[in-house]
Amino acid sequence: MNSASLGIAAFAVALFGAGLAGAQDFTASPNYGTIRLPGGSAPYPYVVEIIAGGAVHAADLGPNCGSLISEAPDLRIVYSASDLALALRAISDADTVLVANAPDGGWHCSADGAGGHNPALVFAQPLSGQYDIWVGASAAGVGWPARLEVSENSPN
Repeated sequence: MNSASLGIAAFAVALFGAGLAGAQDFTASPNYGTIRLPGGSAPYPYVVEIIAGGAVHAADLGPNCGSLISEAPDLRIVYSASDLALALRAISDADTVLVANAPDGGWHCSADGAGGHNPALVFAQPLSGQYDIWVGASAAGVGWPARLEVSENSPN
């Protein structure tokens, strides 16, 4: 390999590595733990008090994802699907965004689905498997107190 090729390869490695350094990591241990929820039988809502926000920009994940999230998920849900919808909601005084990585690898985001600046995501036909959840904040700062609620309801 000549020196020009080595230089291009080194630049590509540096560029690729820099892109990964600030990315969300759904393989990391969640900040607030893992919960196992058997569909149709768990006590709801399941509530986790968290600090929303982080240093990772989530805008590239899809529509309504424009927020700052932590690198690791805030909560991991291992879910056994039932005939009910899986619903996620974040409540905070800050402008928050829900970001979820579903079992099929798809990214889902909500900025204001629960009214006002509180986001909500509803999986009408949820899959069984691992859901990694982040609660992002639209403003940088030390973090914002938030309440993450997980529940099931009729998909109608």
